[in-house]
Amino acid sequence: MLQIFANKERNKKIMIGIFICILPGFLLWGTSSIMRSAKEPSAPAAVIFGRRVPAEDFSQAMQAVRMQTMMQFGDSFSQVEKFLDFRNLALERLILLHEGRSRGIRVSDEDVRRAIARNPAFQRKGAFDPAGYEYVMRYVLRVQPRAFEEMTRQNLVLTRLYDQVTAAVTASDSDVRAAYEKENEQISISYIAGLPAEFQKNIVVDDAELTDYFSKNAQEFKQPISFNLEYLTFESEPQAVGASQILEKKDGFDKASKEMGLAISETGFFTQSDPVPGIGWANDMTESLLRVARGTVLPIRQIDSKYYAFRVKDIKEPYIPAYETVKDKIREIVLQKKAKETASQKINAALARLKDGAAPRADFDAVAAEFGLKSSATDPFKFGSYIQGIGASDTFFTEAKKLKGEEFSPVLEIPGGYYIIKVKSLIPIDEAKFSSEKTAFGEKFLSRKKQEAFGAFVQELKKKATGS
Repeated sequence: MLQIFANKERNKKIMIGIFICILPGFLLWGTSSIMRSAKEPSAPAAVIFGRRVPAEDFSQAMQAVRMQTMMQFGDSFSQVEKFLDFRNLALERLILLHEGRSRGIRVSDEDVRRAIARNPAFQRKGAFDPAGYEYVMRYVLRVQPRAFEEMTRQNLVLTRLYDQVTAAVTASDSDVRAAYEKENEQISISYIAGLPAEFQKNIVVDDAELTDYFSKNAQEFKQPISFNLEYLTFESEPQAVGASQILEKKDGFDKASKEMGLAISETGFFTQSDPVPGIGWANDMTESLLRVARGTVLPIRQIDSKYYAFRVKDIKEPYIPAYETVKDKIREIVLQKKAKETASQKINAALARLKDGAAPRADFDAVAAEFGLKSSATDPFKFGSYIQGIGASDTFFTEAKKLKGEEFSPVLEIPGGYYIIKVKSLIPIDEAKFSSEKTAFGEKFLSRKKQEAFGAFVQELKKKATGS
């Protein structure tokens, strides 16, 4: 039996199979990769619906979200975990479980046994294999069967809650067709563009404008609290575990450095929104820095493939820098603002000209040239695509769908500038292809609508639970 699970790649497939079958795929949950010393306090418990969540319950939620995130991202987990708000995901799990209990959703022991027994990862020759189940718990998932069974129970509660919340969500034939058209129609547009970048090179600002801007907007340049950390680097977990025992002693940071022959490195100042210089992202740690004092030794933690012990060397409180140190930044801001104003004025003047009938309504090129603006046309594009030289297509596609014949749009603002558009050509959907794909597309569309509805439900429930 053990040979079945001996291969690493096969173990990975087993884990994926387990979680596809028992975890609600409509949610994204996970937790960061952290190594905590024995003396570190438990993670701060959450408060939901006015009650404090026991640290043990929160820890279990974190374990559950970690497992699901690992399964969702597979080999990419180590790259994406630093960008995920794991604590928030665990909090949402706890809130949803509370809601499930409030609605009277119950999962019996028999439901749990049935869900586990039916999982192909625990079957052999079409029947549940107790030995295989025990092996997966011990060597693949590394959790106690009791903990895994409780996690399964919770996930079944969440699945039933999802079904209740989304039961009324439907998709009519017209909804499906509109969604299909949105994904498959192609449009090309003609446009007039007012691009601030085109005007910025000809704008001049003097020192008086810069000092005036700074005096009125000094808070805009306020620097956030920043931290300078000393740290020790451990190449392996056993080495980090050995160091944790030394770090608990008085002056343990310096003793660990000396006894283990490790150099003390320094990060230099960085803010909460920055990665740790020379190391990488560690969001959970940077959040905790607000609650510590100079000289504090933080718990050992794993970041990517290495382990680190940090000591807070210095904290720089928020401050407004001197004018001279931010003068170049102010100049760039003022230039950008004046260029944007110029572009806006010119394209609105072009729109007025198009409306007054003095120029042929279709002659975008002539009107653009009159006001020193750019004019051109795009190749056919779909909603959600990228338009070469412009950017995301969504705004243009949505607005173009409203236009008829030679109609032109109002001024549209996107990050790169201002645009007036009209439809150059429209490539409709292939009716025969739509007919053959309608059923499958409709199922995907309905699933997406349910996920969106459930997401909105979660956000509203979270506001009630946390009071924010």
